Amino acid sequence: MALTEAAVRKTVCPPDKKFVRVFDGGPCPGLYLEVSSASRRWFLKYSRPADKQQTRLALGIHPVVTLAAARENGLQARRLLAEGVDPVQQRREAQRASEAAAHTLRLAIERSVELDKPKWSADYLSRYVAAAERDIYPRLGDTPVGDLTAPMLLQMVRSIEARGVRDTASFCVRIIKRALQVALAEGQVERNCANDLEGVMAPKPPTKHAEALLDVEPLRQCYASLTGAAVVVAACKVLMLTAQRPGNIRLMKWDQLDLDKGLWTIPSSEMKRSVEHKANGDPHVVPLGRQAVEILRGLKASHNPVSPLVFQGRNDPRKGLSDATLGACFDRTGFGQSAHGVRASFRTVMAEAGVRPDVLEAQLAHAPRTALGRAYDRTQFLAQRAEAVQQYGDLIAP
Repeated sequence: MALTEAAVRKTVCPPDKKFVRVFDGGPCPGLYLEVSSASRRWFLKYSRPADKQQTRLALGIHPVVTLAAARENGLQARRLLAEGVDPVQQRREAQRASEAAAHTLRLAIERSVELDKPKWSADYLSRYVAAAERDIYPRLGDTPVGDLTAPMLLQMVRSIEARGVRDTASFCVRIIKRALQVALAEGQVERNCANDLEGVMAPKPPTKHAEALLDVEPLRQCYASLTGAAVVVAACKVLMLTAQRPGNIRLMKWDQLDLDKGLWTIPSSEMKRSVEHKANGDPHVVPLGRQAVEILRGLKASHNPVSPLVFQGRNDPRKGLSDATLGACFDRTGFGQSAHGVRASFRTVMAEAGVRPDVLEAQLAHAPRTALGRAYDRTQFLAQRAEAVQQYGDLIAP
């Protein structure tokens, strides 16, 4: 006998039973309502095409799904069965496909970033995200990770390499490889296809070291030939006199300087160190020679208090100078010296002058390689470094 909507609404589960089932004798064979104290659900009972085993297909909850809607859903399932398609299996496959489509490369990369960023510096995180947004997402960001193939990745790599930025291409592959490593562990892919790119990327070009003058006379001439905006020339001269990293020079702040004592204290957070060492390491104390102190005192008089930076940008004092600005100043001298190369110049010249290597490494803020070196580093060799810095200043800026 066919059910009616009124009969369906009146169907209840007796207190002494877990549930009752009421079959519909209407146009959809096998349709029934299962009623318990907690739910009222429609099901279709049928035989699986593959093995003829009895099973059932959930069709929804009453009264959200009415009797008429349940019949229509059941008839659609019957039409699939007539074609040899198992509706439960089809539903599972559709759900898996939907879930796979939701696991895009963009989301996989974002997931890996969340896992890894506690270990990274802010600069590295910014570079990582920028590379993904610029070179990966426009091409493959919306692709499900399960659909990625090595040829797809290689096509992306070749387009990046065509711009002449091989290192960027390699960096993007590392980003994808890490994302797929996480996706593999979480069951979203069966293998990491980024591993298949080993050996097919453009070869890494020979390392090009920063250009550096290694003799006193050309260094003296280079120092004297620095021209341009006064603040830029001052920054380049202090860079040469202290042999610190260009990034630290650009971010030098007045409250880090004690010009009376001739000391510059760089916070650990601004040093080139691991995230943990940045947070817990000691500051790097840099002795300043007479020449550097004189330059900095001269800048102090024209300091714009809107910014704590020593070397302030011309258009916006709150922004420091760029690496490119320092590099251009050195380029104008015509001596082939680079901004970063001044460190090698200092180390070479002062090593030839007899300064101990561990003293030079301490001045350059290089991590010591031996236990003895670490013990020495805690004392910072301030007296010896101050002497070396002044000796070097007298050589290149007499």
